[in-house]
Amino acid sequence: MWNKIGQAPLAAGTWHRLQLGILARPDTTGSIQVHLDGTQVANAPNARTWDVLGNKPRWGVYDSKLATTEQIHWANDLKLGTTRADAD
Repeated sequence: MWNKIGQAPLAAGTWHRLQLGILARPDTTGSIQVHLDGTQVANAPNARTWDVLGNKPRWGVYDSKLATTEQIHWANDLKLGTTRADAD
């Protein structure tokens, strides 16, 4: 089941900085924060962020109404850390 926690417009042909903050928990004590270009666009406290299949972050276009438009995502300079500053 998907739970929508936020949304933000993205300009086509433009690089964006996306930061995910995930506190992974198998019960409802986890949390998710999403920052887009330095602005928080989603915050989901008390979230279940882990299941029996493991934690497999992924991104892309979901439920798009643009079936005839090609949608490509590029990732560059991926970073992982224990604080948001680690990803700057």
